[in-house]
Amino acid sequence: MNNICVLSVYVEDLAAARRFYVDTMGFEIKNEYGDCILQLHNDGVAFLLEQLEGDYPGQPCVIPAIKVTDLVAEISRLKQAGVDMLHEEPQDFPAGRFVACRDGTGNLFEVLQFN
Repeated sequence: MNNICVLSVYVEDLAAARRFYVDTMGFEIKNEYGDCILQLHNDGVAFLLEQLEGDYPGQPCVIPAIKVTDLVAEISRLKQAGVDMLHEEPQDFPAGRFVACRDGTGNLFEVLQFN
């Protein structure tokens, strides 16, 4: 069974997002990954604020991530199923590797494997 393991909020201004989620909404910082990712304390699913960088995802949005144990096998399965893949190869992130995809209605989601 697949499970959502991370909910990423991609933002244009990480400092402004930090002020909003910490000062206004009352979340506490759990971890900081460099100067581009903040993990907020949250029961259950990991809740991240991520600075937009480069071409992906291209605009502010919320992206759920689904954890798998074999990312390469899952990529192959998704391609065979005709899923719209934004990445043909696994992309690195601080805790592992991921690929981004679109569901049948155009929403982004990530499939990831932790190190």
